[in-house]
Amino acid sequence: MKSAKPQVNHSQHGESQRALSPLQSTLSPAASPSQAYETYIDNGLICLKHKIRNIEKKKLKLEDYKDRLKNGEQLNPDQLEAVEKYEEVLHNLEFAKDLQKTFSALSQDLLKAQKKAQRREHMLKLEAEKK
Repeated sequence: MKSAKPQVNHSQHGESQRALSPLQSTLSPAASPSQAYETYIDNGLICLKHKIRNIEKKKLKLEDYKDRLKNGEQLNPDQLEAVEKYEEVLHNLEFAKDLQKTFSALSQDLLKAQKKAQRREHMLKLEAEKK
């Protein structure tokens, strides 16, 4: 496996600059670092939400297989193998939901910190104008 090396661009003055990260390249140059991380976290939460939805669908399908087994219906080998993984699916679903809660809390903490920093910056600006 190759290790990924950051690309280095050389300016006309011989200085080297690192290539933009995927996060930096998706955001406008005017975006602040806090806005960048907020966008990144929001995108992660969306992906996690979709993952939870998919795991819940899988759980429902496995519950249907279990009910069909209880009613004496024959299932094919793949379905039987899937039923055996029911507990694993439940564990994954619980883990994903816990992760979603944690990321949501982190996102809220980030927003609070941003607002607090903006208020502090505004107050310092007002004080500087008074002088």
